[in-house]
Amino acid sequence: METDFPIVSRFCLKKPETFRVPWFRILLSLGMASGLHAAEKVYDHWNLFSSAQDVQLGQELSDWLEARIQLSQEPSTARFIDKLGNRLLSSNPGTEITFTFKLVADQGLYSFAYPGGPVFFTSGLLAAMDTENLFAGLVTHQLAHISLRHTTRAISRAERFRVRAAMVVADDTHAPLLETLEKVEIYLSPGAPLSGFDADAESEANGLASQWLFNAGYDPGAAQQALDSLRSQFPEQAGQFLRQHPQIPEVAVAAGKDEFTGHKLSKSLLSKRSFRKLRSTASEIPSGNEALQALVAWSPPEPVATPARSREVFITRSYSFAYPNSWQAGKRGFDERIQVAPKGGIANPAGGQPRLLVGIIAGTLELSDTSQTATEALLANIDQIRPGLQAAVDQAGIEPMAHGLENMMLQSRAASESQPELIWAVAKRLPESFFYLLMIAPQSEFAGYRHEFEAIFKSIEFLGHPQPSRMEAHGREG
Repeated sequence: METDFPIVSRFCLKKPETFRVPWFRILLSLGMASGLHAAEKVYDHWNLFSSAQDVQLGQELSDWLEARIQLSQEPSTARFIDKLGNRLLSSNPGTEITFTFKLVADQGLYSFAYPGGPVFFTSGLLAAMDTENLFAGLVTHQLAHISLRHTTRAISRAERFRVRAAMVVADDTHAPLLETLEKVEIYLSPGAPLSGFDADAESEANGLASQWLFNAGYDPGAAQQALDSLRSQFPEQAGQFLRQHPQIPEVAVAAGKDEFTGHKLSKSLLSKRSFRKLRSTASEIPSGNEALQALVAWSPPEPVATPARSREVFITRSYSFAYPNSWQAGKRGFDERIQVAPKGGIANPAGGQPRLLVGIIAGTLELSDTSQTATEALLANIDQIRPGLQAAVDQAGIEPMAHGLENMMLQSRAASESQPELIWAVAKRLPESFFYLLMIAPQSEFAGYRHEFEAIFKSIEFLGHPQPSRMEAHGREG
């Protein structure tokens, strides 16, 4: 039955005899045959991404691209793709990688293989393949790149420090992985350098694709032949696609041929005449992707001019806050504790321990008693955070805060050289710990620092947890 569904073929692990559903619901799996020596040596490569993150990133890239392009709704091509996937599946059972094939309505010669399974190719690319064998080779080459995790492996090697930073943010804030990668200037748009492959990756992909093609009854050299065909017949039209799939040395190509000598091809899914008709149909699919050329001709975003920062940001896995850039932050402690003070805010007596006179102390500590409120937990640990403190007698003006934030006024038990100090304390219970912020100044100077203390308080964010409202802070100088 003819349909108007876009061409979307999904491949996940199922036995061949279970395929008794319409083409737009067919689920197949295309993996590596267990024990294939061509595949065994590729899974020990260093990769910062997990397999689950491959799937997440690939889906986000797929969604991003689909929002900007038009998919084909031509059904005869979809039926052929399902048959091709079924054939590859039955010949190559193995790992559970889900692949999705999507045909882009465009006569340009492009294909995109995304981590975790999504594969896009244009109707023009299908029309450019002279035989079913060549098209099977091109498709299998892309699937090999995905199975070998070449994209995330290349990112991990080239940008390991920025990848780690992006993963911390994504993990703590549950933000999209693609979004956090772009925040650290790692771009995977079509045409971006990191969306392509190098010669080593091409050689690996061809090796694995050859084994798959051999098992499925296609020419094991079809993947390389398909790329060579594009280079010879369409060097300009396929230029961007070929730049992302660089030519590998002839010696590497020749080395892989001996393994499959004497191979006999199986009968094609389509006759030569039927495949020519399919190519003709694909060539007549109108292009509806004016934006595709711009996406492929990618260039880095223009840097945005920003004014000089007036505040610095301190960030941990649990919380972050901003403070004036004229203040100095000390070394982070074992419990994510940090001291930040203005110039002259720390006293360094001869032979004594440095003491914060003006500034803030922030950090987290584990909850020893899970029944305690944040304030109770703070008071129970106050001596190890800031010895010599107790609740102030006068708590007037201290009001409850939203989202689990608690606050109170503290004061030093003993006067300093001239006067006592006041401490505005804010605390919040987290799942397994509590956060505290102590804003400290001598009693006579507290009012002068209150504006900065309130700005610091309002900048607090709890990463991975509900955010406090951006409300006016409450407190008083005593």
